Amino acid sequence: MSILANVDYPKDLKSLSDEQLTILSDEIRKFIITTVSKTGGHLASNLGIVELTVALHACFDCPKDKIVFDVGHQCYAHKILTGRKSRMADLRSAGGPSGFPVITESEYDAFGAGHAGTSVSAALGLARARDILGGDEHVIAVVGDGALGNGMIWEGFNDAGNSGTNMIVVLNDNKMSISRNVGAVSKALRRMRHSVRYNSFKLWTRKAVARCPRVENFLHRMKNGIKYMVIEGALFEELGMYYIGPVDGHNITEVKEALERAKKKKGPVLVHVMTKKGSGFSAAERDPSRYHSASTFSVTSGKMDVKPLKRKTFVGEFSDTLVELGKNDPRVVAITAAMPDATGMTAFAEQFPKRFFDVGIAEEHAVTLAAAMARGGLRPIVSVYSTFLQRSYDSIIHDVCTQKLPVILLADHAGIVGDDGQTHQGVFDIAFLRSIPNMTILSPCQPSEMADALAYALSLDGPCTIRFPKGDNGLGDMYPNCVAQMPDARVLVEGHDVAILSCGVMAKQATMASEILEARGITTTVYGMRSVKPLDEAALAQAMKHPYIVTLEDGVLQGGFGSAVLEWMNEHRVMNKTLVLGVPDRFLVHMTRAQWLQELKLDAQGVADSVCGFLEGNK
Repeated sequence: MSILANVDYPKDLKSLSDEQLTILSDEIRKFIITTVSKTGGHLASNLGIVELTVALHACFDCPKDKIVFDVGHQCYAHKILTGRKSRMADLRSAGGPSGFPVITESEYDAFGAGHAGTSVSAALGLARARDILGGDEHVIAVVGDGALGNGMIWEGFNDAGNSGTNMIVVLNDNKMSISRNVGAVSKALRRMRHSVRYNSFKLWTRKAVARCPRVENFLHRMKNGIKYMVIEGALFEELGMYYIGPVDGHNITEVKEALERAKKKKGPVLVHVMTKKGSGFSAAERDPSRYHSASTFSVTSGKMDVKPLKRKTFVGEFSDTLVELGKNDPRVVAITAAMPDATGMTAFAEQFPKRFFDVGIAEEHAVTLAAAMARGGLRPIVSVYSTFLQRSYDSIIHDVCTQKLPVILLADHAGIVGDDGQTHQGVFDIAFLRSIPNMTILSPCQPSEMADALAYALSLDGPCTIRFPKGDNGLGDMYPNCVAQMPDARVLVEGHDVAILSCGVMAKQATMASEILEARGITTTVYGMRSVKPLDEAALAQAMKHPYIVTLEDGVLQGGFGSAVLEWMNEHRVMNKTLVLGVPDRFLVHMTRAQWLQELKLDAQGVADSVCGFLEGNK
């Protein structure tokens, strides 16, 4: 009988031997592979951390002790061991467990996370709350080495090391974040991993101290002297962290010994654990970037169930256009934050390696770097997900927009995204960008418009954001016969009763809703609004000839596209009755995009019903 069958909570691990915990780790790994093969999800990172997670729950007393996961890409084994094993079949689905730690989901999820770099600050906050309130629980941050490229993690280390507060940071070092790690920190870690002489000396020192405690102080000073000879910088100890490691993260006994040592130390401790991303599943081991976020796949072959699209996606069109821009303009440079593949920059990087810059998980740095490159005469294009662009907000205002520098920002995964839930929904970008002076915001209706959007952005002498959704949302080239120059609106359907002003890809729902309304005897004019800021005033003036106005977006209502239209109407003293449709004042948990559109009545049927109700109420 399997060990996992009898394990539901951390208390069930306490009586198991290290050999049994090792067997349990193998069973959990197979369980994760089987589960994710059916649900999709973050695979490679979760396979790499299984033994470490088992050891953490064997050594600590959760939920009293607090484990804070950085990002959350590595929490599946944690969820399996904390009462959610039976629900994993619904992972990342409506009503099932989130793919990330969520404090409302379980008392074992000590702190929520969806973005990298927050764990040390959060763990320090929990530790300080413990100290002030008189608690005695352990607080452990589990951080991947890819997060060490993020500035916030070092702010946390700086404060924690200076504080003397009891806390443990476990560095899960798999040599990768989403793509391969880059930068000086990654190089420093490489030196630490391979410092065999130093770690051999540390082991000898511990044994010597055990034999002769009186020489402990002398040996400690001697160890430090040798450390500086063999490890350049002694990074973490210089920051005030007691360093333990590197430790084989797939050896339960070694990891438990390291964690037990850390528990006995006073002040902040860093345990450096070496793991292999994708461990135990050959396809993920060979290509951990591809299996970082996997669709459903075959357990036997590893082949993903991805149907090739006959049409281009937004990111595919962007990738092709970026290469052409690079050929035609030597000033064009491309910048991304640890996601060259996902953001469509790989082809450009291969053709123009000296003009491509992957800065690691450092969105703020990416934007300020781009601002200075623009100031130096280049035309930088920064591509990140909308939800990660939030992290660079100060840089966008302070470094780009105040100086009116021609930086092009690509907000990929804009709008309702779905499976990854509230931390990854791209619904805020219009609202947080629209209020910034000098910023232009484009929202193409379909993938084929990406080339025109980029060309227009390059023609500007100031900053521009181009926002587009994940994939293509089934759009393809829906409107090949509509002639309009970017950034002017497109008239997609013509009628008399209602004008629907749809933002970006919501043009699809608007045109489908117009067909439903026509069957009910209501004719509409549908405008595909491709510029959020500035608005196409000529299209708005034309739309106001209709007695009723409807705005449609898949971003937040507060400060969004509909708000912009209402502000324009107020400024021009236009009094048409107006219905504003979009995302209400709430966070959107994990469901598919289609499910959320239906839930919020933003799908074609919901829009048509809302318009009918609006007209009925205004008779």
